[in-house]
Amino acid sequence: MIADKILALLLGGHESTSVACAFIVRFLAELPPIYEGVYKEQIEISKSKTAGELLNWEDIQKMKYSWNVACEVMRLVTPVTGNFKEAIDDFVLNGFLHSKGLEAVLECSLNT
Repeated sequence: MIADKILALLLGGHESTSVACAFIVRFLAELPPIYEGVYKEQIEISKSKTAGELLNWEDIQKMKYSWNVACEVMRLVTPVTGNFKEAIDDFVLNGFLHSKGLEAVLECSLNT
């Protein structure tokens, strides 16, 4: 169990940012209306800046749509593949009862 937690921490800190960014770009390319929303928000923020002025915390706070897109992409495609998950309670999914533990998550992924 300790080795699983250490491995999850190592994987989570190594490539998660680059994977998340790659999938964000992929989804933006595949979904033009979402791309347009992000683009519009970014253009509005850039127009409020003077030439050469850097982004500040207030600008980042204005990026609500972009942040929601990033969160949704990370929800759909976890940046860390192959990490270990464990069901903490018994649950029913698609009519199948799954007992708590790591096996429950594996069964669940095989049944869906």
